[in-house]
Amino acid sequence: MATESMKNSKISLVVFFTLIPILAFWLFLYLSKSAKNTSPDQNNTDPDKSTAIAVPTDWPMSRGGPQLLGNASVTLPERLILIWKYKTEDAVKSSASIANNRVFVGSDDNKLYALDLHSGDFIWSFATGDSIESSPCVFQDTVFVGSSDNNIYALAADSGTLKWKFTTENRILAGINYLPADRNQPQRVLIGCYDNLLYCLNAVTGEKIWIYESDGYINSTPAVAENKIIFGGCDAVLHVVSAETGQAIRQIDAGSYIAGSAACDGRFAFVGNFENFFSCTDIQTGQTIWKFQASDPFFASPAVSPNKVLAASRDKNVYCFDRQSGEKLWQFTAGDSIDSSPVICNDKIIFGCDDGRLYLLDLNTGREIFTCEIGDAVSASPAIGGGGIVIGAHDGFVYAFGPDTSVAPED
Repeated sequence: MATESMKNSKISLVVFFTLIPILAFWLFLYLSKSAKNTSPDQNNTDPDKSTAIAVPTDWPMSRGGPQLLGNASVTLPERLILIWKYKTEDAVKSSASIANNRVFVGSDDNKLYALDLHSGDFIWSFATGDSIESSPCVFQDTVFVGSSDNNIYALAADSGTLKWKFTTENRILAGINYLPADRNQPQRVLIGCYDNLLYCLNAVTGEKIWIYESDGYINSTPAVAENKIIFGGCDAVLHVVSAETGQAIRQIDAGSYIAGSAACDGRFAFVGNFENFFSCTDIQTGQTIWKFQASDPFFASPAVSPNKVLAASRDKNVYCFDRQSGEKLWQFTAGDSIDSSPVICNDKIIFGCDDGRLYLLDLNTGREIFTCEIGDAVSASPAIGGGGIVIGAHDGFVYAFGPDTSVAPED
């Protein structure tokens, strides 16, 4: 009898521990459904497709980080669905930033928006005097953004309250980068302007630390690598500048003006120009390591992995190169020109297109995995956060896409 009792006890324990994860799973589904159904903003959320974005991952500035590599350490699923969308009053050409469960993005309606990453709910907006195409940068508790009203703004990330603004001599389309404090310098922000100047400002006070003058408009976000600042402009020069002093270290002839940002990894800068060339340059020597010519200009910024480089052109193609040799590994032809900068997400890449689509490709082969029709041109670049994608379009919407949880993963 004792043996039979012990046997029954063991069976009971097995059943008990088997039921725990099942009950926990159904409790999770119930809570998720309840949270989903409490969303008050039906204008900005599609209730039939809404689902929670996964564990948050920050994308605090253009291209994800100071080197502008456009590389996210997340794995995207084979299929994406619309999680939410938020309507602004004009085209969204600004590339979003993601920090602390919030999305920050500018619009041509002259406002910077802060939205909830999970639901798309409105948190706050800040009105400037003109359109915002600049990509915001979130650094600690402050969001920095430039406007076509010639001002750089520093706003409290939690409330949108103005901390300071700095006035330049022309409009600002470029994104903002940052430099952390060190023994000699305070926290700093960097931004290029259509007055031909690169500004380095005190991030806390907005006071000017130094300026660097080029000979043309600066349309691109400056990259930061190894205490150097690297950017191109309409003077057809790739500039290498000391982060400490703002003095020129090297000026490299780029052959034609540069609209996109350079991606910098160590001593190598990857960038395209308006004479249809894409190149890898050694910024220490000024030597061109390799280059490739397309049939139309490169406006988008590249994405760089340890062994591959992705570049999108207005000739409708995304090109994948061997990082070291420059050998073209594959190319993918989309339906229209591409100004949206691709982002690498482990084994996949994602980008928008002027044909109104969002594309997901296999990084190794260039095979199209998935595409989604947004309906209007997409020139903004994807921001990756919480396992999902946030991107704006010319129809005035900010879109968030995430995993399709209704599809069981393949074994």
